[in-house]
Amino acid sequence: MASKFNQLVGYICTQIVTPKRVRTRAKRMIRFIKIAEHFYHLNNFDCVMAIIASLSNSSVSRLKFTKNEVPKSYWRIYEELDKATSSENSYKEYRNLLKTVQPPCIPYLGVFLTDLTFISEGSSDKINHDLVNFGKRKLLFETISEIQRFQNAPYNLQKVDQIEKLLKLSLETKSENELYDISKDREPRGAEKSQIVF
Repeated sequence: MASKFNQLVGYICTQIVTPKRVRTRAKRMIRFIKIAEHFYHLNNFDCVMAIIASLSNSSVSRLKFTKNEVPKSYWRIYEELDKATSSENSYKEYRNLLKTVQPPCIPYLGVFLTDLTFISEGSSDKINHDLVNFGKRKLLFETISEIQRFQNAPYNLQKVDQIEKLLKLSLETKSENELYDISKDREPRGAEKSQIVF
C-alpha cells in the first residue's frame, strides 16, 4: 500500500507539472481536486491523501501562475479535504472522521503504521523484568482491529476494464529532482506573466 501510495503521488505530480501550458496544468489540478472529492465521498482516504500530498509537493505548489488559473471554488474544496486529512494534532480531524465512517472504507494506513510503531517502540514488552505488558498488547490489538474493521465490507463498484488496466501498469513518474527541474522550467523563479506559456 505504501509503495502504491508513493507511486500515485509521483504520477499525479508528473501529470500536473509536465505540460508546458499553464491552462493545461490548471485543468489537471482541477481534475485531481474533483477526483479527490469523489474519493472522499467513497471513503477512499488513502487516495484523498495521495492527491493532497501531490498538490502540496514542492514541484507543484510553487506553480503560482498555474494555481491562479484554478477557480477559488476548487481551492475551497481542496482546503476542506486538506483540513479533514490534516496531520495536525496527530491527525485529530481524520481520526474523528474515521470514527463516524461506515465501511466500505480505504483508510490512509500511514496513520496506523505510525501508531503501531509508536506503541511497539514506546513501550517495553515486559513489566518488572518478567511480566508481560498486556497494556501494550491491548493497544496493538485495538489498532489492528480498527484496520480490520474496514476490511469487512467490500465496495459495490462496477468493474471498468480500462481503469483496471491502467492501475496494473507501472504509472509514469519522474523523480523528485526531475519534477522540480521541470517545474522551474515551466515557471522560473521571479518570472513575469508575459514570460510564461499560457
